[in-house]
Amino acid sequence: MGVRGVRLRQRRRTRQPQGRLTTRRFERYVAIGDSTTEGLDDPDGRGGYRGWANRLAERVAAAQGSLLYANLAIRGRVARQVREEQLERAAAMRPDLATVVAGMNDLVRPGFDAFAVGEDVERMQRTLVAGGAKVLTFTLPDLAPVMPMARPLAGRTQALNQALRAASRRSGATLVDLGAHPFASDPRLWSHDRFHANALGHERIAAALAHAIAVPGAEEAASAGETIQVRLDQIRLERPRGFGDVWLSWTLWRALGLDGLCAELMPAGREEVPWSLMASILVMARLCEPSSELHIAEDWYRGTALDDLLGIPSERVNEDRLYRGLDRLLPHKQAIETHLQKRLGELFALEYDLLLYDVTSTYFEGLAAGNSQAQRGHSRDHRPDCKQVCIALVVTREGIPLSYEVFDGNRVDVTTVEEIVGTMEARFGLAQRVWVMDRGMTSRKNIDWLQRTGRRYVLGAARTEVKRWEKAFADSRKPAAPWIAAPWNVRSVVCSNETPGPPDATGQLDRRHCGPRESPTRMEDPSRLGGTSAAHRGRLRPPHQHQRLGRGRSLADLRPTHRRRGRLPNPQERPLHPTHLAPEEGTRPGSHLRLLPGLRPVEDPRAVAGPSRPW
Repeated sequence: MGVRGVRLRQRRRTRQPQGRLTTRRFERYVAIGDSTTEGLDDPDGRGGYRGWANRLAERVAAAQGSLLYANLAIRGRVARQVREEQLERAAAMRPDLATVVAGMNDLVRPGFDAFAVGEDVERMQRTLVAGGAKVLTFTLPDLAPVMPMARPLAGRTQALNQALRAASRRSGATLVDLGAHPFASDPRLWSHDRFHANALGHERIAAALAHAIAVPGAEEAASAGETIQVRLDQIRLERPRGFGDVWLSWTLWRALGLDGLCAELMPAGREEVPWSLMASILVMARLCEPSSELHIAEDWYRGTALDDLLGIPSERVNEDRLYRGLDRLLPHKQAIETHLQKRLGELFALEYDLLLYDVTSTYFEGLAAGNSQAQRGHSRDHRPDCKQVCIALVVTREGIPLSYEVFDGNRVDVTTVEEIVGTMEARFGLAQRVWVMDRGMTSRKNIDWLQRTGRRYVLGAARTEVKRWEKAFADSRKPAAPWIAAPWNVRSVVCSNETPGPPDATGQLDRRHCGPRESPTRMEDPSRLGGTSAAHRGRLRPPHQHQRLGRGRSLADLRPTHRRRGRLPNPQERPLHPTHLAPEEGTRPGSHLRLLPGLRPVEDPRAVAGPSRPW
């Protein structure tokens, strides 16, 4: 590693044009730092380096006629070494202009301490400012856009820049905040090692520093060679492309770590376009403009900026390659779901204590002879003439998909419960979670299995059962009898709005009821059990105002007494529950079935309200 000595030179001009003086005249300029200040990767044509410090000295000398300049920078030095080896010599030269740039080498060292680097830089700045110098410092750009391996350093770079900003503010130095400007991360400004600026990058840095000390012509020079004249009346727009949505989806794809996962699961081979990139195109298209693979290939992709972002020309994105990409992706379904469950939990602090499960279907035009699962069955799309498959989806309380399974098109919903619950528990582990399912999953066999295996659940009731127990539900609105005996030896409690919704065509009021899955002999007195905070938010209210629904037991059947399946009244139309009846602690807002956040505290045994007394 070479060490450059002091370079003390005088730059003069025999004639000084009028109006070319800077705001302040500088006589001595000293630069201290590491390889960035030394000028690495900006050759001067004589076996040395030019660099931004030389270029800044040339600008100042050209503007004011002369300047004494010394560059004490040594490559490979950390901030502490720059202070110990260069500061004293720099101060002895009594400069009136100085640049202090250090910290790049600290970023890549183990035990990086942004606070310590900031202290070293501040001490150097204070010493030179006290000697009468105008001190310049600049922040470091984020190199991740030009060097993917630098992504782990992004957090360190941000912390270092914050320390440099604070140090400059306290010491009185002038800070040029290159790290805050996207142009500093332009790949064209960086050399082949992506760690040092090239000649153009050094020129831009020098122009920015010259502008900071008001060197005349600095702003014009920064854009020299890039200004062109155009005839506005002859401008036409060709091939406009969308950027914002695909850029955001590409950012989300990488934030979820799917780029690395797909590259690992589908390593590059002899294919012209990596399968991992084809997977990203399929997912981004589904997010931005859900459509067929044919539409993606013939229309959507060429209308976006993905060819620039991904480096894949539009002619290489065709429907055959997209369909083959799906075939390549499908065998890794379980690995992808497991990765997303972990990654989404880290990013959004998701909880998987309550899962919602339902089944839908999608149909095929044609015979679908090659698909053994394509069968005729109950068509939710009102196309009984078409074959279909059933898709089972499990989501979290926030609506984030956890997993899906594909069943035969003639599979009945009620027969899928045991298989789905078992599959999810085998894949994601056993947990005391609550399963929420609609009335299509309700059967005596499923109820018995859920009870026998000790699983917690919330189920919708069939309309026939609701009508059968309508009188009991109505009587249970009385404060003296909040609990009723529901079908299959399950005890239920009625939960309804304080002001019932409008009657439907049959004259029935809009109400809901839910209840634990325990048998009557194991049920506790509802008067001693804790209330739910959903009532506090106006989503549910027990029929007896001052009774509190239980937290100490599990939940079971959720059965709408209204014949309109699963529709809940608007919570804004309901009055709020008195605040003293329902504590807020332990609740979470949810995006599906607005009563669910209110049910979760009932399952929490840690917050049982009221004195205990036997049933």
